[in-house]
Amino acid sequence: MEAAVAPGRDAPAPAASQPSGCGKHNSPERKVYMDYNATTPLEPEVIQAMTKAMWEAWGNPSSPYSAGRKAKDIINAARESLAKMIGGKPQDIIFTSGGTEAAELVTQNCEAYEAHMRDVRDYLEERLEAEFGQKRIHLNSQFPGTQRLPNTCNFSIRGPRLQGHVVLAQCRVLMASVGAACHSDHGDQPSPVL
Repeated sequence: MEAAVAPGRDAPAPAASQPSGCGKHNSPERKVYMDYNATTPLEPEVIQAMTKAMWEAWGNPSSPYSAGRKAKDIINAARESLAKMIGGKPQDIIFTSGGTEAAELVTQNCEAYEAHMRDVRDYLEERLEAEFGQKRIHLNSQFPGTQRLPNTCNFSIRGPRLQGHVVLAQCRVLMASVGAACHSDHGDQPSPVL
């Protein structure tokens, strides 16, 4: 077992290295990491940014002293950067201390999230019917006995010149899939794949 000595405040930061088996090299003993659900190796740039933040902004971000203000600025910059990457708003980004805290947060807000997603789905279905009409759009999940997912709108676009991929290509912010797995050869019955 190796022991590491923590450097003093005035000592230079140690050089960061990737975990064994990670990194870019052509060694015959190269390992392939397959446990990304558990944790992910960090890119060198991330390690460098985190190390710098830990040395320079170690203060409590809720406190008014300089190290605290610097920590708060770094957190806010990260929040804005992440929001921009995913097309969200900075105020909607919540950082947690780990998976357990995040899971608890989601569990507490699950009912409200499901209700919101149901409202969004129902609104989308109403707008689709209003725009295309019932002869050109078929809502595949609206039939007796269906348990509909709150975050899923499953529909088919009908008509000789109405191709789903062409219509969806016009919707720049909509994430959707088209293809054989999303359609059925059984008339108006939903696809058995879904």
